[in-house]
Amino acid sequence: MGKFQSLAAGYGVTVRYDRDRAARDIGVHFFRQTTSGAEKATGSLVWFQMKGLQTGTLSKEKFDKATSIPITLRVTDLQLWYRMNGPTFLAVYVESVDTFLVLNIATFVAEHYGSEILTLTQKTVDIPVATGSPLDAQAFDLIIRNGTTEEWARILGVQRSDARLAQRDYRLIWRLGTTKERGVEHRIAVKDWQSKLRGELEFLERPIGGSEDGWHSIREHWELGLHIGRIEAVYPYIRLAAFDEQRQSDIEFWSNEDEEPFVEFSDGTIVYGQDCAGEYNAYELRPCLNALGRRLFGIVCTLKDALLLELPDEIGGEMLDAAPWHQRDV
Repeated sequence: MGKFQSLAAGYGVTVRYDRDRAARDIGVHFFRQTTSGAEKATGSLVWFQMKGLQTGTLSKEKFDKATSIPITLRVTDLQLWYRMNGPTFLAVYVESVDTFLVLNIATFVAEHYGSEILTLTQKTVDIPVATGSPLDAQAFDLIIRNGTTEEWARILGVQRSDARLAQRDYRLIWRLGTTKERGVEHRIAVKDWQSKLRGELEFLERPIGGSEDGWHSIREHWELGLHIGRIEAVYPYIRLAAFDEQRQSDIEFWSNEDEEPFVEFSDGTIVYGQDCAGEYNAYELRPCLNALGRRLFGIVCTLKDALLLELPDEIGGEMLDAAPWHQRDV
């Protein structure tokens, strides 16, 4: 417990029941750090049920060969966690590798048993906890993000999908929604790689009518399997058009569009790119918020006014790097 409390101390405040009668050993009320350095309480409080495996029970050699570790739990506890408001996580300490593993046990029960868990007659169930799910900084970050999404959806009465997009991209949404007030314009530089498996997007901003060297990066997005045709799915709140409209007109006028790579977006807009020596196709896109984007911008503004998020400074950028090995529930 001391090791867990030390691990969780950087993310919030631990809480306990005076008497352990709910099969939940310890809770963590998460706090976030503001740009001023102060800590501010979030609306997210989660609970952990602790389990431990000694080296004599599970050696390092056995752990390294395993993909999951079975943990025996009482069905009555699973029923309680399934009924409880808010998530309960199973934290398993493996002594031989000095590591905590983590599983959202409430979600596991919901996905594998659903309401049938309430009438299950057996006394215990073996629950597999993945060895590739350590309770590390990424896990805590995902727990906090998921909690933030649930909080925003609940207090604003919006769909969870909208809250999730706003939580992920509120900085970019705010920039795109305040172009007129701030007198700026945006461009997306796309590298649709043909010789690599990833795609690259760079969102750029400059004062309207500024010089070419006046652009500065506000977001870079690298993702395995990301190609030009998937941008709308990744950013469903953005309407995309050609940035250089003159070049698009010239291509169509001379009827040589068959020589150029192109993409057709869902609204019928066709944008031509440039073949860069067969390595990648380069596109320049002009983004603006669509109807979904304007709805998300309203969510962001409400959260800003409620002091529940901090907006970016004028020149700060961010990096998003996504690959299958980054994908995990916790």
